[in-house]
Amino acid sequence: MVTRRAAAFAAMVLLTTAPAMAEEVGSRAKGGYPEYLFLEKTPRAEARSTAEKLARTVIAGRMIIFAYSGKLTDPELGDKGFSGEVFEKQWRAAVDAEMLDATPNQKRIIEKLFWAGRQVIENNQDRINVKGIAWKHFLPAKWEREMGQVFTARTGIIIKQPGRNYRSPVNVPDDVERSTLEHSSRPAAPRTRRRPSTRRWASRRCIATWSRSA
Repeated sequence: MVTRRAAAFAAMVLLTTAPAMAEEVGSRAKGGYPEYLFLEKTPRAEARSTAEKLARTVIAGRMIIFAYSGKLTDPELGDKGFSGEVFEKQWRAAVDAEMLDATPNQKRIIEKLFWAGRQVIENNQDRINVKGIAWKHFLPAKWEREMGQVFTARTGIIIKQPGRNYRSPVNVPDDVERSTLEHSSRPAAPRTRRRPSTRRWASRRCIATWSRSA
């Protein structure tokens, strides 16, 4: 009786694992598309500006951590005075102008970004304030990576640093990001002398306006 049950159990295991064993190792599982994970919804008309505001807000946070790098890597200093509260206050001040034209939806999302960024600083207080060690492996990139994971867990919005070369597996570019990176790395086509059309001039003007506000 025991032998029959063992044989039946073994057969069941083989049946359930056989398809999985035939699949390529590392292949993406079916289902679970990213859009199903989104908790925050953004109107299509606000999608681009929301992404740009989030990107500029993240950059501002990174710059604050970079400005503190001398103090953070001082082995003679214990408490660096760089708490989550201190960081958040400076971070909000740095993006004050960015929030002037933010919609209620954008403000709600960026508030959650502030929360996530502060959480990461608080979580790293032991590392930041350790005495006798200069290099603590706390860089703007580390903060952004951890903050992005906390932010994604709460909102479903993904913040990452994809690139042609990456250190963290979190930043592996997906198909769309890889296509964009390949396109941007192609050599520019030689320019020809001709009068630009009104449409082309308008698009350049929009880009220039966005660059000045960044």
